[in-house]
Amino acid sequence: MSLQFAEILRDRNLKATPMRIEVLQIIGGAGHAVSLTEIQNNLQNFDRVTLYRTLQSLTEKGIIHKALDDETGSYFALCKDECSSKNHHHHHIHFRCKKCEEVYCLSPKKELDIQIPGFKLEGFEVEATGVCESCLS
Repeated sequence: MSLQFAEILRDRNLKATPMRIEVLQIIGGAGHAVSLTEIQNNLQNFDRVTLYRTLQSLTEKGIIHKALDDETGSYFALCKDECSSKNHHHHHIHFRCKKCEEVYCLSPKKELDIQIPGFKLEGFEVEATGVCESCLS
């Protein structure tokens, strides 16, 4: 998987540094959005400033996105291939489970089409809460 992440980084004109690879492995291996605290807890050795710069550069290059940012912290997830340094294309729902507190990026069955008369919509974010599949069973 690290080879795949190294290739993604090079495609976006970023060096495949050990920190960037490790952060992407943590986020990519989780199966859900990962909190900043979880990233920090899973890193071997890190400098906080380097971590913040890493997250910022990965976001700016369209490799990861901030799935949620609230009073409980910031959560990050991998972007889809459609994202770039110019534009993030996230037409999905950020869902937080009220029981386990996990955050997921979920695609609805039907694509969301939001139109606001008199405005040119360039992007939107949808946040939802409830109980996830794992906690229901």
